[in-house]
Amino acid sequence: MRIVHLLGLSLWLVFACKSSLPLPGQAKGPQIRFGSGGGITGAVTTYTLLEKGHLYRHTSRPDSLTYLWQVPRAERKAFFARIEDLDLATKPLMQPGNLYYFLEYRTETDSARSVWGAPGAQVPEEILSLYKDLTAKVNPEM
Repeated sequence: MRIVHLLGLSLWLVFACKSSLPLPGQAKGPQIRFGSGGGITGAVTTYTLLEKGHLYRHTSRPDSLTYLWQVPRAERKAFFARIEDLDLATKPLMQPGNLYYFLEYRTETDSARSVWGAPGAQVPEEILSLYKDLTAKVNPEM
């Protein structure tokens, strides 16, 4: 009987101590979303960086949301400062191509998105630089 109580207590501790990660659709606070899509399949890969540093990947496939890792505090603060400085809402960029790239800043009340990929698209260097730095967090070999 004592073994059953110990087993029950052990199971309870395992499940009670499990921390839950905030999901992009439910998290409070600003989010940075970036990624790419298009082509023959129309597949889209979206990365979401939450204010607390949780980084996720989501593809066009159902149930594909994957937690990647925690971005260090100093880096995530720099990313959020840079995207706020871009002020995407007042400088709209919508030049998608067959293959396209995007950078989006979401708050609880607003969302601003830049999309590019069309041949000859005029993309500000600040947007390209931030996109490149963010994708380096998810593709270390780049």
